[in-house]
Order: sequence, then structure tokens, then C-alpha cells
Amino acid sequence: MHKGARQLPLRHLSVRLPWHDTGWSGTVCNHPSKNSWCMVLKRIREEREDAAEEVVAGRAWSDLSEAELPACLTERGAVLNARAYSLRSRHPFADSSVETHGHFAENEFRLPPYSVQTIPFRWTRKDDAQTIADELALPFDLAREPELAFETVWINDFVNQQIMLDTFFSALAPEKSLVFLYAKRTPLTDDPRRVLVGVGRITSVGPAQEHAYSDDAAGKLRGLMWERAISHSIRPDGFDGFVLPYQELLALAERDGTIDPSEFVAFAPEEGFQAFSNVAEHVDHDLAIASLLSLADKVRVIAKHIPGAWDRHLEWISERLSGLWHLRGAFPGLGSALHAFEIRYGTLLAMDLAQRYCVDGRWTEDPWALVSRAFDDPTGVLSPQVASQVQPFDGKRLAALPSERLELLKLLSRFSLTIEQASRFFNTEGREGLTDEEILHNPYRLFETDRHRLEAVTIGTIDRGMFPDQSVREAFPLPEISRLEGDQDPRRVRALAVHVLADAEARGHTLLPVDQVLQGIRELELDPPCRPSKDLLPLLDQAMVPEIVDASLSDGTRAWQFGQRHKIDDLLRQQVSRRRKGRRHETGHAWRELVNQSLGDMPNDHDEAAVEELARTEKAAALEELFSARFSLLLGPAGTGKTRLLQMLCDLPEVRGDGILLLAPTGKARVQMQRNIEGLKALTIAQFLLPDRFDPETQQYRLSNAPKVESAGTVIIDEASMVTEDMLAAVFDALKGPKRIILVGDHRQLPPIGAGRPLVDLARELRPWENDREPPFPRVGPGYTELTVHRRQTGKGKAGRDDLLLASWFTDEAPDPGADEIWARMALGETDGHVEVRRWQTDEELKDQLLEALVRHVPEIEHHDDERGFGISLGGEETDKGVFFNSTWAERNRIGSAARCESWQLLTPVRGKGHGVEELNRFLHERFRKQALRFSDGRRPRTPRPNGAERIIYGDKVISTTNKKRSVLGRRKELVSNGEIGIVVGQTKFGKAWDGKTPERLDVEFRTQPGNTFVYWPGDFGDDGTVVLELAYALTVHKSQGSQFDQVFVVIPQPCFILGRELLYTALTRQVDRVVLFVQGQPSDLRAYTSSKYSEVARRYTNLFTAPDMLVDPSGAFLERGLIHRTARGELVRSISEVVVADALSAEGIDYHYEKALRGPDGVERYPDFTAEDPATGVTVYWEHLGMLSDSTYANRWEKKLKWYKEAMDLEPNGPENDKGERLVTSENRLDGAIDSAKIRQQVRDVFEL
Repeated sequence: MHKGARQLPLRHLSVRLPWHDTGWSGTVCNHPSKNSWCMVLKRIREEREDAAEEVVAGRAWSDLSEAELPACLTERGAVLNARAYSLRSRHPFADSSVETHGHFAENEFRLPPYSVQTIPFRWTRKDDAQTIADELALPFDLAREPELAFETVWINDFVNQQIMLDTFFSALAPEKSLVFLYAKRTPLTDDPRRVLVGVGRITSVGPAQEHAYSDDAAGKLRGLMWERAISHSIRPDGFDGFVLPYQELLALAERDGTIDPSEFVAFAPEEGFQAFSNVAEHVDHDLAIASLLSLADKVRVIAKHIPGAWDRHLEWISERLSGLWHLRGAFPGLGSALHAFEIRYGTLLAMDLAQRYCVDGRWTEDPWALVSRAFDDPTGVLSPQVASQVQPFDGKRLAALPSERLELLKLLSRFSLTIEQASRFFNTEGREGLTDEEILHNPYRLFETDRHRLEAVTIGTIDRGMFPDQSVREAFPLPEISRLEGDQDPRRVRALAVHVLADAEARGHTLLPVDQVLQGIRELELDPPCRPSKDLLPLLDQAMVPEIVDASLSDGTRAWQFGQRHKIDDLLRQQVSRRRKGRRHETGHAWRELVNQSLGDMPNDHDEAAVEELARTEKAAALEELFSARFSLLLGPAGTGKTRLLQMLCDLPEVRGDGILLLAPTGKARVQMQRNIEGLKALTIAQFLLPDRFDPETQQYRLSNAPKVESAGTVIIDEASMVTEDMLAAVFDALKGPKRIILVGDHRQLPPIGAGRPLVDLARELRPWENDREPPFPRVGPGYTELTVHRRQTGKGKAGRDDLLLASWFTDEAPDPGADEIWARMALGETDGHVEVRRWQTDEELKDQLLEALVRHVPEIEHHDDERGFGISLGGEETDKGVFFNSTWAERNRIGSAARCESWQLLTPVRGKGHGVEELNRFLHERFRKQALRFSDGRRPRTPRPNGAERIIYGDKVISTTNKKRSVLGRRKELVSNGEIGIVVGQTKFGKAWDGKTPERLDVEFRTQPGNTFVYWPGDFGDDGTVVLELAYALTVHKSQGSQFDQVFVVIPQPCFILGRELLYTALTRQVDRVVLFVQGQPSDLRAYTSSKYSEVARRYTNLFTAPDMLVDPSGAFLERGLIHRTARGELVRSISEVVVADALSAEGIDYHYEKALRGPDGVERYPDFTAEDPATGVTVYWEHLGMLSDSTYANRWEKKLKWYKEAMDLEPNGPENDKGERLVTSENRLDGAIDSAKIRQQVRDVFEL
């Protein structure tokens, strides 16, 4: 070890692996080209050649020539290889910087069997290395770094490399240190957390190896290879470590569609992101314990599905945990606590004391007594190196601390906190409203009050400090004020309940039944476990407040929710209630005339005019209500004219004169809103709430006592389906006296990511009809307006467009009786051109179908390899020298390429797998950007080289993944919002602009910001860092929310556990002209998702206006009764009218089938509402309930279906049976929209002669 390096205390190791479909055993993947998950690693993405790897698929590396070895060779793709192998490489600067590194020769790095190439990148990065060196007092010196002809973030000085790397590897002790294998991306889940793959012991640490040099290297720069070979104990027999059988679980899920692979995934601890990053990193004892507990939990789950030596693995984990608890000791945060007390050498001091006064993790003396002695007698207590760092006055400061402050410092040292975490809790200014005494009395407050921060203190961190090993507890007991009375102490139970409720809020709930909270606590990975029962509740009542307060379900079942959530909901209820009761705004406007003036002349076509009349009627009624109400909703799907109606409202002199504030939940929605409503500027909700009610660091919306904002007379919030309760409450809290607040959106889309579903709850509370009635026309009432007539997406014929008809099946309303024709037309391939269905089974078939669909529907793309047409389809401009991608140049009336980049869009529900965003983007990129990629990767290209793991280049369609101000060419910084889509339009150096240097800058123009060219640099595309741009040929459905594209191509895989009614509705309403569906399996399988059983909205527990009334579906799902319709037999149907008919049939003893397929003699399948086969008479009755026959589109579709009944089935409504013993029965609502249940029941008796 280099003399300047430092021996570190024992640590464990994390090592990143690429995903491998056969298990890292030294073979090529069985299906290399299908492995999109390893491509998240930049090096593999750049070097993998699918065709070449498919040739040697499944073969052992040992049987291959060096040229045939796969790209994962250098990315730890064979960590379980039973054979030794070598890596050959040359210094990465050897070719690009010949003057300084040209003498570096080829290296051979030998890896023994069952070993892993380990490179701690954080320790070799200049800035990070300096931080580490300062903390550990290492003689690292940036002044030693050689002067290079280019900028680099990496250490190049030989001595600096030795110091940092020798120090890092000194912490790894063979036979004692564990090695945790993890992956960034796997096919089991789209969750961005690190996935634990396996664990074993380190058996040896290989020596450092200097780079090889050519013969003329004397006196030139030296370099140390960063990698070292770490051998481990993991073997196939699992006796001393194991890997989880993820590949076997995926095969099981392929055979059994009910198995969700994500349930078997072990994740690295949430507090350990840094420790499971940068390829290889230290893992402290605390995180090692948490990681083993996570692995143990999943071993127990896997054992129920796959045979294996699971008891052996659990026993091994138990043995390791026993040792780790001893090693962890009582004071793992001693160094951080000393830093919090502003002792800058605190980490070094704590490490030195531990090395001198700890045996196997057990302190031989009280460490705090040792700290005091170290200040009094540094050379007698500490090593000479550390003693020289001690400042005696620090000891005087420590001795002068008030006893309560000293006890707090000691308490903080019991937890494995970072320096920043310890500092913000020791320094009173960092924890407003939280006293030292409160923390001492309940240390779990460190978690409860910190959980909204970016690097928050986790529940596990505190719990492990409160429950260390029994011998540690006996040797160093907690002070009396902090000591718990058992593993079910109310302080612990409350903190665990906070953890469970926080997780529930992240999934959309705003409260949970107490039973579910307690069950969630029992399922947590804790040591010791906490298993509270309802018998404990009387002891918890007082302990829960104020963090958690009581709530209830509609049947009185006790529930819990956050006290802050209760406050938020109270604010929302009061604001909406007071505004609904307030004085309405009066005016003498002739609303229909205003609508006519805005929309112009009526259509000449009779049918079009009839539909337009309905559209204008509802718009006039809605416009009046929006103007008059102090709080209102404007609901409706895309294409019904919401934006046009808002423009009419904003153009009214009295509205514009009072000022208008436009708000949106996302940056993309803000830009769209500002473009669509002329003459007004829009803000994101976050921008409006800064700085008092929105924290940009944590992305938290909050209430505040800060002064309210006198903003405008009218406040309009667009895309309100994406607004959480926290967002909406913060807006209400910030506004001072607006005359009207309007929420705009489509409440049938996906609910917001976060707590609640406020738009849905508001719509349910304000809708102007009762549950037992069909919606009226127009759907306008106090505070409620809903547009239902589509005018942007107009179709030919009386029955309306097929894409809209299909989307209507995925809403909370019953389609009309004739709407089932869409399923028949889809099956026969006879749709109207606005929707097309293509089937696939394998990923290869999907890609073939996608290519065919692009050629068929995107005019510019003429064949499967048409790079030219592909570029033009996204806004490229063809010249005799190729396709160029231009920025907007207003002075020359040049429209930029980004203006057309949303002409078509591919959507899919997931990121991973062969049908996910990442693989489909890669497929299209490599297929249609092949020549451009080759050009940018060539010698001295005139456009930037590929950037990031996705190899983004000039001309690519990209999406911003962050909200951040960025530099604009020639101007100051402007905001780029998450979700904005654009084109890379530079930097280029064509023609006279070529100066001999390849451009580095990526210039991007977003469609939503024409004229602004934003600058990106290679440093924005780190391998482990935040990705700021991604390819956008394919997007997830969630990302597309709030956007519209001319044509949409939607991939629908089956099974897919995140598919649901709202997701499919959102996907089916993104297009202006056409949607092409790529359905895995049968198109008719999609009908299952039209049921409320698959409603994400209905699954959420919320109590904004009414207590949840949940029922349990046979599948085990909890569904909000007020958002579904269920018959007496327990079936989920689509309307209250169908409930009445079904219950009337049941009450009279008539057995029936709901929406049973009826295949006619012509082969067409239709779906009657009810089919009842009467065994007494032998007659089969098809029962259709007719609702809104006053709606011309509804009536036209019923007429078409009735014609089919007559011509194909020989049936008349309510007529005699045909010669096959079949009858058609229809029933109708009353004229007021209600259904007469007594009349329906009498009709049942009459039909069946009862």
C-alpha cells in the first residue's frame, strides 16, 4: 500500500452488473439482441453488435475467439464464471492524446474463476477524490495532475491514483467483507431503484497493476490500472452466498400470466443510493444489514414458487447478520456527529479510535470518553497521523456543551447518518419547530420530520440504531429518555405507520384502514420485526397525533391519515364549499351568440349541422356557468373544444380586465396552454408557488403562512387530472381573492402521480345528476361543466369515428348498445381508418408490424430502411446533400424541424422489455439513423459524436426529463420543462463552418419553444448520473399525458400488470387523426380492461368529500363503490341502469350472462347487455337497455345494431321469438334520464311469463 494511503476500517463492497439472460456464468446471452436492459450501460450500448452476438448466442466465452467475445466482457458480465479469463485493453487516452499517453501499451488483466473486475469510479473522479481526501486527510494533490491538451474529470497522476485506490481497497478484508451484486435495470421491473442480484463473501483482493508501456516510456507519464480482481464465495451450490433466480422467475412468469415478476425483486436500501452507484463502492455495516434483510424477504417469497436451497440461504443470511450487528456497534455515526459539531476531522478521528479501541466491532471503552481523552491527550490516545490533526480548543467546546446538547450529539452518533443529516439535526436552525428534548424523547422524529428531503433519514436507519445487537444494547444502553419499552413501543409503531402511510400516498391513497396499516408494518423488513395487532390500538391513540389522525370509511371502519393530509383536505373542502355558496357573477351576455361569433357559420351537411348544434348548445351553457361560478370544472376529452371555450371566456372584456392567471401542473402543459390561449402567459403551478409554497429541491408542495398573492380575477388550471391534492391546496392557500377558479381537464385520464384524485372527487361531488339517473344534456350545473361532443376528431358517417367509439369503452360510463360494433369491426379489419389493429406475439413480430405500419401510415417513409423519409417525417429538410434539421429562423420565415416532430408518436406502457420504450427507441434509432450514427462516429465528424447511453446525435427526436433552466444560444437561460419534445438541430460544422474540430455541443429546439435553441454538453450524459435528454421516438403512455399527436402507434402487451382502464383511455385519446394498436394476443382481450375492476382511480382510498365506500372484488382488489356499478350478484357492470336490469332479473330467479358474446350467422360477434337462457321454455332472451336515444350518434349506432338483429338474427325488438327460439327485448330510461326499477321488474315478469 502506498505510504500516503490510509488503512480504512472494514467495509463491504457493491459491484454493478449488466443484466444477463443466463446468469453471469461466462456465456453469451441466449438471446443477446433481446437484452435491452444491459444497454443502459453506455459502454455496452456503444460496443454491442447484435448480429455478431446472435451468431454465438448461448456459447461459453472460453470457446470463443477474442473477436467473438460479447460487449459485456468489460462490464462484469461473467461474475460467476467458473473459468479464469483475461481482459485486454489500452488506456482510453492512448489514441486520442498521443503526446501524453501514446506510450501506453496494451494491458492484460487476468480474472480468476468466480471473480469480478472492480473499479471504484467515484474515487478516481477529481472533484469527488478531493472531497474524500479532505475528509480522510489524504495527501492527494491536484497540483500533481499532469497538464493535458484537453479537459478531463479523471485523476491521471500515478501517485494520486495509488493514494486513492489503495485507500479504497484497504477497507475490503477477505473472508470478512461481503460483496453485493446489483443491477441498474432488469426485465423484472421498471422501478428505478437498484436491484440486488446476489451476495457472497470476498475471498481475495487482487493486487494493483500498473499500465504496460512501450519501450520508449522512460521519463514519461505513468498510470495505474483502476481495476482490481475481487474473488468471491458465490457458487452454484449456494453454500457460501447466492444469486436470486431472476431468470428462472421470468421463465415462470412467461408460463403463468398471473405471476408478476416485480414481486420477487430485492432492492438496495433507499438510503444507499450512493453506496450502490459508480460501478463499485463501499457499503457500510448498516447498509449491509438492510441489504441482507431485503434479500431475506425475497428469498422467503421466492421459496413459495421455485424449489431451491432457500433454508440454507436464510441460514447463511442469519449468520452474516449476526456478525454484522456486532461490527456495526453502537456508534456507527460517530464521525458524522463530530462533523456536525464542526470538528472537520471528525471522520478521521472516529476511524482512528475504532481501529485502536474496537475488537470485531465491540468498543473496549466508551467512545465518547475516548473522544474527550483524545482532546486532552492526542498522542496518548490517537495515532501520530491523526493526533497531529487535533485542535485542543475543540475539546473545550465539547466540554462546554450543555448536557442536553451533548446527549443529542451522542444520540446522533448511534445512527448511520451522513454528515449533512447529522448537521441539520444538531444545528437548531436546520430543524425549525423540533426541540432537542423532542428528539431525545423520540429519536424516530429524525425520520418523521426529515422524510420529505432529497437525502432523507430513513426509517431503517433509525430503527437499526434503536435496536442494535443485544450485547451492544447491554454494553451501551440508550439514555432513559430515549429507551424504548419493547419492539411495539408506540413511538416505533407510529414511525412505522408513517412509513406505511407515506408509501400509500406515493401510490395515490390519502388514507388507509388501520388494519391495512398494521399489516403493512408487519410486512416490513425489520430486525426485530414489529407485529402490532388491533389490541394495541388503545395504547396508540394519544401517541399517533399530530403526525397521524383518525379517519373512517363509510361503514365506520377506522382509518388513519396524516394530520397534514387532514389539514389539506379541510382547506380544499372549505374553499370549494364557500365558493359554491358564494354570490354568482351576473351579466347580460347572449351566450349562444358569443359562441356563434367565435365558431362561425354552421356546417351545410345536415348530419354535421345536427352534431354542431349539440356542440354549440353545450358550449353556450358551459360558458355561462364558467363565467358565473366562483369555482367550476370544465371537463371533457380532447377534441371537444375546451381550449376554444376558454379562449371565449378569456376574451370577455370584464374577464380580461380583471386579469387572468393560467396555471398547469407540468412544464409541457404550461407551454401548450400558453400557445393555445392567445395573449396570455402561463406558469407551472410550481413557478407560481415559488418560493414559499414549493420547494424545488424536494419537489414538495406545501401550505405556508407567507402572504397570499393578489394574482388575477380569473385563475385557470389546465390538465387538472394531473394535479394532486397537495398542488391544489397550495394554490388555494396562495391565492388572494380571485373572482373565479376553473379546473380544466379530462377526469377519465390517468390519475395524478401522488396523493389523491382531486379532479375525480370534485367531478363526483359537483355533477348535476344523481347516481340513479343517466347524465343529462347538456352536462352543466352549479360549478360543473362537461363537454361531450367531439369536434376536432370528426368522422364520416352518422355513427362517429371508430377511435372515439373504442375509447368510450374505457370510461366510467356505459357505451351505447350499438357501441359493441367496434369489436366486430376490429376483429374483421373493417374499421373506418381512424383506428387500426395489428396483432403480434413475439418482440420480432412487433417490430415487423411496426415497420409495416410506419410505411403504410407515415407518407414520408417509403420502405423499412428509409432513413431519408424517416428524417423528413420528423421535420427534416431534404437537400441534394442529405436531410438537414434546422432551427427556427423567424427573420427568414424558416420553420424549424421541431415544428413537425410530433406528427407521429409511438407509445407503450412500460420502459423495459422488448416492447418497452428503451428497446423500441433503440430499434428505431439503429434502423432509421444508421448512416447518421456511422457518420457521427467516424473520423472528424461535422456533427457531435453520440452522447449518453442512447447515443443521441444530430437529428434525433428527444424529450427533456428534467425541469431546469438551460442556456439558449445567444441569450440568457430559459426554462426547459420535463416532457418537452424536440429535435437535435446542431451543433453542425458543414461547409465553411468546418474548423477541423468536431463539435461537442448538442443544440436542441423543442416544439413548444420555437426560436429557442438550448445547449447541452457531453457532461450532461453521465453513465450513473441524471439523464437530461432521452430519445423520444417511443414514450410511455404516462409521459404522453397532456399531449396530442397527428398519429399515434400504441403497443399493448399482454400480460402487463400496469395496464388499466385509465391508461388505455389515455393512450386511445392522444391522436388527432389515427391510432394504430399493436395488440399482443386477440384484440377482443382488451374488453376485459373496460371493467372498473381495472380502474386505477377506483382503487384509491380518498376522503376529500365523502368517506371511502370500498368493496372487495373477487380478485382481491379494493374498489370505491361510488365510482363503480355492482349488481346484487357482485358483477361489475357499466351503469346504474344495467344494475337495475340485472337485479330485476336476479330477483325473479332468472339466470343471465352479462355481455356474453353473440356470434351471428354472418360470423359477426356482438355483445348484448344481458343474455338469459330460460330452461323452462327453451327461449334465449337478448336484453338491450337503451339510454340516451336523444343523442343522435347514440341513436344512429343503435339503429345499425338493430338492423343487424333484424337481418342477421331475424329479431324485432320486443317482438316474437325467431325460429331458433331467440327473442330481443329492449328497455329504456324515463324521459328525465332516470330508470323506473318497478317498471323494469314488471317487464321481466312479462317477458318470462312469471
